[in-house]
Amino acid sequence: MLEPGPLKYVVAIAFAAVLGQILTKFVKKLEDKKTLDDVLITVAGIFLAMTAVGFYDNQNILGFGVYLFAALIGLIIARLLLVLGLLGGASEKSVSSANTALSWFGTALFTVYVAYDTQRIKEDARRKRKDYINSSMGLFLDAINLFTNVGDIIE
Repeated sequence: MLEPGPLKYVVAIAFAAVLGQILTKFVKKLEDKKTLDDVLITVAGIFLAMTAVGFYDNQNILGFGVYLFAALIGLIIARLLLVLGLLGGASEKSVSSANTALSWFGTALFTVYVAYDTQRIKEDARRKRKDYINSSMGLFLDAINLFTNVGDIIE
């Protein structure tokens, strides 16, 4: 298998920079509410624990890839319906409740995804695949999604 070219690295760096700019308002809101430290500690704990599970487990989570992807598509559709006002009813309280429920579901989903992506990296290393961008991008997106979902719950 060929190694990725320099363009893939440039696109990954640009993606991370744009995502960082997009998350600036969210981080500022968490700082203003003095919950940023709690969110970061919670996400770091979840990430480290599930990375250990993924590292020491014997590839048992890799079989759940299709189900995790289906759950991710369901979460995306539910979030879109919530944004469009088609989920959660008309009242602000019901929309807030639906958002909190989706944040809990997203936290659980990306918690499992951390272990899955860790096992996927182990499998790629075993097969001698050297695509560091794909490998690291999965864990990067897991961490970002955990951060935003835990932030929504704690705030």
